[in-house]
Amino acid sequence: MVNYRRPAGRQFLRFSLPAFLSLLFCLTTQAGPLSSPEIKALLDRIRQKRNASPHVQADFHEEKVIRLMNKPIASSGKVWFQAPNKFRREVKGNSPSMMVSDGQQLWIYYPNFKSAEHYSLGRHSPVDAAIAAINTALNLEDVEGTFRISGSKAATGYDLELTPRVPSMKRLFKTFDLHINDDLLAEHTEMLQPNGDRIVTTGVEYPANIYPWMEQCRRHACELVLIPEETGPDGSRSVPLEKILTEVRHPRTKLVTLSHVEYASGQRHDL
Repeated sequence: MVNYRRPAGRQFLRFSLPAFLSLLFCLTTQAGPLSSPEIKALLDRIRQKRNASPHVQADFHEEKVIRLMNKPIASSGKVWFQAPNKFRREVKGNSPSMMVSDGQQLWIYYPNFKSAEHYSLGRHSPVDAAIAAINTALNLEDVEGTFRISGSKAATGYDLELTPRVPSMKRLFKTFDLHINDDLLAEHTEMLQPNGDRIVTTGVEYPANIYPWMEQCRRHACELVLIPEETGPDGSRSVPLEKILTEVRHPRTKLVTLSHVEYASGQRHDL
């Protein structure tokens, strides 16, 4: 019990020690790890709520912490989800984008560049793993078969830690932390990626565009990807654009550094 008095313009707080100890006891008994049956019961309650309301819409704020950068990259927007695997995600701000999936196809549109990307899902690619992670946070469908789950009761809601079982997801992240509020809605997620942020360049860059990245990789446990030249049918040598784009789309690629014109071959990259 807390009583407030304000005599002579001053404020005092008077605490009842037995009531304070009782409150402390309640908080400590509520918090703590969940047993396997308790986690299963919690997931069943969440699924029942999703089945009753299969459409979810929410605002989000996202921060990406990259080892090569001093400050996180922040973005915000809105997300829509329809069980079991349809979603739409719109990012606002200086670098807007729109991501839409019907569970079988994925489209990403970049308004600033008036360009779009299309991916077919279900081929066990890194894109599939990323989409599965999004669906997990929004739906928790078949989560026990995809992740090892531990959890605890928080002061408000529940904290779940998901560790991937599938190799493709293990390459994408180590753990997926999910905070569920008292209304059984996802309120906060945090994904820890494994060491191995990737820097992509070509194997024919001027040394000044290779050696600094080698040093950064040594310091931060990153991976430097050097795309080699290939000889074409006419005998000319160049770095294939499609191989550059393949490495750029890798989920752990954080930096792409290319010369507009290669100093040795004269190849012009379509930046």
